[in-house]
Amino acid sequence: MNATAIADAQKRCAAIALIREKQPKSAEASVRLAEALIEFQQFQKAESILSELEAKDPWDWRVPWYQGRSFLAQKKGNQAKQAFDRVYFDLPGELAPKLALGLAAEQGKDYALAIQMYALVLATDPGYVTAAFGLARCRKALNDRTAAVAALEQVPQTSSLFPRSRVEAARILVDRDRTAPGIAELRKASDTLEALGLEGIDRYRLTQQVLETALDLVMSKSLTARSDLALLGQCLQEVSLREGLEKVLRSMAHLATGDEKIRLVDEANKVRPKTLF
Repeated sequence: MNATAIADAQKRCAAIALIREKQPKSAEASVRLAEALIEFQQFQKAESILSELEAKDPWDWRVPWYQGRSFLAQKKGNQAKQAFDRVYFDLPGELAPKLALGLAAEQGKDYALAIQMYALVLATDPGYVTAAFGLARCRKALNDRTAAVAALEQVPQTSSLFPRSRVEAARILVDRDRTAPGIAELRKASDTLEALGLEGIDRYRLTQQVLETALDLVMSKSLTARSDLALLGQCLQEVSLREGLEKVLRSMAHLATGDEKIRLVDEANKVRPKTLF
C-alpha cells in the first residue's frame, strides 16, 4: 500500500518515516514526510526536515513550497508570503504559487498583493474559483461591496461552487458590518436568492438576513418605507417585513429542536406585528 494514501494522519507519518529511515538520501521521502507532518500539525518537525533538505539543495522549490504551507497552517501569513514568493520566482508560469501567494498575502492583510495575485489567477484560468472567493474576501475587507460581489460573479455556472458563490454574494449585499446596504443592494440580494431556488434551512437563513436587514433599516429611518417595492414577497414596510420575518422564523423553528427551537419561536413572537386584538 502507498504510504501517502493512508487516511489516518498519524499512521501516514509513521509509515513515511519508516520509508525515510530505509532511504535516508531520498529527497522525495523527506518531502512526503514533511507534508504529512504539516497535515498532522507537527510543524516544528516538518520545518526541521525542510531545513535539512534546503541545506543539501538550496534550489529545490519544494522546500519553500512546504515551508509556506506550514506557515500558512500556523496563521503566519507574512512568513508564508516570503516562502511562496520564492516559489513564484522559481515557477513564474505556474498558477498554484500565485494562488498560494494570494492566500498568504490575504492572511497577512496585504490586500493589495492578494488582490493582484487572485486577479492574475482568474485572468489566466477562470476555473480557479478559489481565487474568486479570495478576491471577494479581500474586497469585502476593504469595504468595497460592489467589487466583492463582482468577484463572485466570475464563478461560472458550470462550477460546483456556483450556488455557494451566489449565497455569499447575497450575504455581502446585505452585510452591515461597516456600511448599511441601500435599496439597490437589498433588491439584488432578493433577486439573487429568488434565482437560486434554494430550499430548506439555507433559504430560510438567507431570507431571515435579508428581511431583518430591511426591517432594521426601515425602523431606523435609514430607508424610506415603500409599498411599491417587494423583497422576497414582502413590501418594504414595517408590518409586511415583520410578517415575512415571523413566518421564516417559525419555519426555521419547525426544523429545529431543543433550545434552538425555543429561541426561534421567541424571536418570531417578538417580531410579530402588533395587533389590537
